[in-house]
Amino acid sequence: MSVRPPAVGAATGYQLAWVALLAAPLLAVVQIIAAQVGSATRSDLQTLTIKRYGRRAATILLVSVVTVNVVTIAADLQEGAAGLGLLTGVDSRWLVPTLGVALLGLLVAGKLRQDGLGIAPLCCPASWRSPRSRSSPIPTGRCLPDPA
Repeated sequence: MSVRPPAVGAATGYQLAWVALLAAPLLAVVQIIAAQVGSATRSDLQTLTIKRYGRRAATILLVSVVTVNVVTIAADLQEGAAGLGLLTGVDSRWLVPTLGVALLGLLVAGKLRQDGLGIAPLCCPASWRSPRSRSSPIPTGRCLPDPA
């Protein structure tokens, strides 16, 4: 008998909560270090990797980051579809492409904005009426800091 994905969480309950408690501080440390390196060097990880280790290492890094992101997005789409399937009674196999198209639409709509805001207006309503600087893609407002 196979276990359906939504039933796995119901079967394990909070037995795997320790993983989140262990991973959250580790992820926070990595994020803080990455932000400090970016702030100190005024450069991104890919550029710094090319300068320090060469193009081959940078390509391996890029492929690994893209692979992890694609797998994570696929898992999130599957679980979101499974949750919606439980609520609506629709088979989750039909909802995965629907959620994928919706996500792609949000990404494309955000990237098509000329001022480079991406999806910031969807996430931060306070930036809707704030003035935008043409020299910086970061909106000035209450949600995001003013560019330096």
